[in-house]
Amino acid sequence: MTIMTQTQRDEREIHRFEFRGKTPEYFKIWLVNVLLSIITLGLYSPWATVRTRRYFYGTTVLGGANFEYHADPRSILVARLVLVALIVGGSFIAGEDAVRSAVHSSLLFLLLPWAMVRGFAFNARNSSYRGIRFGFVRRYLRLYLIFLPATALIIAFNYYIAALLLTPENELASVYPLVVAPVLAALAGVWVSAPFTSRAYHRFKAEHHRLGRTELGFRPARRRGYLCALWLLPLAAAAVAAGIGWIFLSTGWLQAMLGWYDAIAAYILLLVLALVTAWLLLTSMLFKLYWAGVTAQRGRILCDISVWRFALHIRLVNLLAALLTLGLAIPWTRIRRAAYLAAHFAVETEPQAMQFLLADTARAGSAFGDEFAAGQGFDFDVGLI
Repeated sequence: MTIMTQTQRDEREIHRFEFRGKTPEYFKIWLVNVLLSIITLGLYSPWATVRTRRYFYGTTVLGGANFEYHADPRSILVARLVLVALIVGGSFIAGEDAVRSAVHSSLLFLLLPWAMVRGFAFNARNSSYRGIRFGFVRRYLRLYLIFLPATALIIAFNYYIAALLLTPENELASVYPLVVAPVLAALAGVWVSAPFTSRAYHRFKAEHHRLGRTELGFRPARRRGYLCALWLLPLAAAAVAAGIGWIFLSTGWLQAMLGWYDAIAAYILLLVLALVTAWLLLTSMLFKLYWAGVTAQRGRILCDISVWRFALHIRLVNLLAALLTLGLAIPWTRIRRAAYLAAHFAVETEPQAMQFLLADTARAGSAFGDEFAAGQGFDFDVGLI
């Protein structure tokens, strides 16, 4: 990483993002995408995905130039069909056999890190800025090691389900502790390792992306940021949920005022709202931790979003608007989110760094393996916002 002198720090350039998308423009694209996807029973969805990304990339501007997305929808369609065949075909072969079903679901989960790496590579190769392609260096083993605790949890859970289904009812009491122990151990492992897993995953994702020959890096936040997000925030959410439950179960006047069924409905509604809010805060905090740590050889990403505002004013309001309008507000919510992020993202560079970038070149290339990755059903976008 290039070390900047004091003079360079004083002269550093700030390039802010600008989002030029408009709700009426995107609403037309969204409406056509939805109608054609319904008419074609989902076969048009790859074209809908590409049209959407091209619109948002094309209306996101940095330093006077917009981003571009170049993916071929046909390759995404083929990949999605292969994915459906793997899921449906495997389920058909497994049938009602508990062991085969457990093996099938475990194998699908084991493919996830591979699909993630391929998806990153595909979206990177099909994204560009000023004609320079992004890239992604594929390192499968490292990602498998990062997700080892989660993999152990899935395998242990499949073992738990298969063991329960294969055990006669009169023997469940004797084998239950032996069956539950691996699942509880795996859950504990995931809980303890979650902050470190998330931090390692963020580093992996950033450090393997490229823009032309410009390597990206990651300057991770302190561990306490991840510990707060993935240990303290879930505990706080559980405490709030327990508090809501205690209020409704111990306060008789609520039941007398609302009636039993209405009180239960109100409790469930508040509980869901509390859990959704906690989830939005958690993911928003991780979002900011990630982008605030992304660096490059001649600069870094600046992210000054407010976690609370992004989670509640933007994402929660967007979610409620989409639900209350039965999805008709989705174009407005997506434009609103993109505009907010663009207003709070920038790139800080050394003097003349953008000119050095323009002098760079990148190999485009293509491979069926990368195209297959985009159809895995995962939305791993390389777009800067």
